[in-house]
Amino acid sequence: MERPILATINTAALGHNLRRVRELAGNSRIWSVVKARAYGHSLKAALVGLSQTDGFAVLDLDDARWLRAQGWTKRILLLEGLFQEADIPAAIELNCDVVVHNPNQVTWLEKQSHPMTIFLKLNSGMNRLGFRPEAYRLAYHRLHAAGHRMNHMTHFANADYIDREPSVGAQMECFTSTIDGLAGETSLANSAAVLWHRNALGDWVRPGIMLHGISPSG
Repeated sequence: MERPILATINTAALGHNLRRVRELAGNSRIWSVVKARAYGHSLKAALVGLSQTDGFAVLDLDDARWLRAQGWTKRILLLEGLFQEADIPAAIELNCDVVVHNPNQVTWLEKQSHPMTIFLKLNSGMNRLGFRPEAYRLAYHRLHAAGHRMNHMTHFANADYIDREPSVGAQMECFTSTIDGLAGETSLANSAAVLWHRNALGDWVRPGIMLHGISPSG
């Protein structure tokens, strides 16, 4: 039996929050993160309220496919990249940018002759996904040699704290030194970094929870 619960989403409020992010982000472009059905707010509502974003960041091809079917023509980023090699044709057809965070994905994509836009993820201290610094540059060069358009990404572990390690400053130092001399745009800031670390934004910011009126600090 379904519970009689109704959620009313104010899409105008989503638009307001996006405009506030743009004020904070300066010249950085915005990936609006809409994972987990836009944090439970529905992709449909997000598409309406966040229509002025520069791109949507999603977890899987199903969400990307739905956005394209609704007429979304701007960029889509697959936040966890490809789950299997067989996903590559669909990602190309849907014109998705892809995050690459593990060696299997590098192996799959360096065999792919169609150039794709890649955000290579550095594990600068979050210790969840991404390449450690000593492996990052090799992965970059392999994918660049295969003809892909290369960009850089990391994720801050403690952007909503000032007294936990690794600090944003330490992760920024790791990121900057690792990508030194490598071409490509950068994507660093999550919601907390957009709010409190505006010296660590990068070319693309990735706000998620803040777009829905929720503080990243809980």
